[in-house]
Amino acid sequence: MRKETLRGFSKAVANKLISLEPTQAIEEFYAGLKTIKGIGPWTSDYMALKVIRNTDAFPKTDLILARTLEKYSLES
Repeated sequence: MRKETLRGFSKAVANKLISLEPTQAIEEFYAGLKTIKGIGPWTSDYMALKVIRNTDAFPKTDLILARTLEKYSLES
C-alpha cells in the first residue's frame, strides 16, 4: 500500500496535479492530496507542515501528539 501511495503521489506531482509550491492556496494542496489513495488527514497535515511549510498545519490526529497534549494540558 505504501508503495502505491508513493507512486500515486509522485505521478500527481510529475503530472502537475499537485504542486509543491509553498505560495499556493492550502486548500488546493489538500484537495490534490485527497485524490491519492492512502493519504489521509494526518499525512496531509504533516505534508503541508513540512513540504509547503504551512505553519498553520497541525497533524492533530497524530497519536503521539494527542497523548502529549493530553499529558501536558494547560487545564491540568
